[in-house]
Amino acid sequence: MIKHWNKKLVIKEFLEFHSKLGRVPKEDDFKKYKNYSLFKAIKRKFNISYTDFLEKKMKLKPNKKYWDQEKIRKEFRNISKNIGHAPTYRGLIKLKRHDLLAAIRKFYNNKYNQLIKDCGFKVNNQWWDEEKVKNEILFLHKQSGRTPTEREMNYHNKGLSGACFRYFGGINKAIKSTGLIVNQSSVKNDLWKYWEEFIIKVAKEIYQEIEVHPRLSNNSIPDLRIEDKIIEVKLNVHHEFLKKDIKNYTPYVNKLEFWYLYGSPIVYHPKVSYVGPNEIFKRLIVLNNKNLLSEFHLLKQGINPNGQERLNV
Repeated sequence: MIKHWNKKLVIKEFLEFHSKLGRVPKEDDFKKYKNYSLFKAIKRKFNISYTDFLEKKMKLKPNKKYWDQEKIRKEFRNISKNIGHAPTYRGLIKLKRHDLLAAIRKFYNNKYNQLIKDCGFKVNNQWWDEEKVKNEILFLHKQSGRTPTEREMNYHNKGLSGACFRYFGGINKAIKSTGLIVNQSSVKNDLWKYWEEFIIKVAKEIYQEIEVHPRLSNNSIPDLRIEDKIIEVKLNVHHEFLKKDIKNYTPYVNKLEFWYLYGSPIVYHPKVSYVGPNEIFKRLIVLNNKNLLSEFHLLKQGINPNGQERLNV
């Protein structure tokens, strides 16, 4: 039922919502309890910000710090003063300033360098050097207990693999400089790359409109998005980033599907489902695409569908 909002109804609904929560509602509360139409009606009918509505109309004190660009800059300068330099994005994560990071994503559209400029600091695009590259690789090694792959590097930090080439001439050379043994899964001809390309082709056959590698507001990048569903491609469903993917993607969609080639699902979540090789084969039969079926059978055997050589799994 469509509500015909007026100021009296807005105040009535707001007071009921306030009473239900037992505290002053935050903007996220309106979204969480599917009451966002009330939030929009507050700003539309009173033509003021939500903070002003709380303070001036309802005589209530906001229960959190409401950010804007000026407050973000002030907080960023304070942090910079305390630590002696402008913090990096990862530095704010280490300081556990997730509130400030969320505000930067919202009010600065995640343009971190723009914030640095606005605060009067010089943007330094040369934060990378040989020592930092090695430290980042060793950090990933410590996290997983093994040599990181190229994909894990990109997942952890988009600039790391590029820095490996700039300062060492390649990823394997950078890994060797740390004393670690090169992981063959960092070779370019990995099976997972062909598997991902294959699933993207299958999805394009099944769905009318898809987004490939869209960037979400939390800066994570899933493989595919189809309206209110995300498809994440996994070679093995026991992938070490499975739980992290669920945490990153489920807030933004009603359904998250993992399309995989090997393994059995072991991580469960109400929004998550798994599409394995048997189900994928059934869908290929329905599509009746002989080229995709042939490619599928080769990939199941670990064979490059283009060059026919056996790939690293």
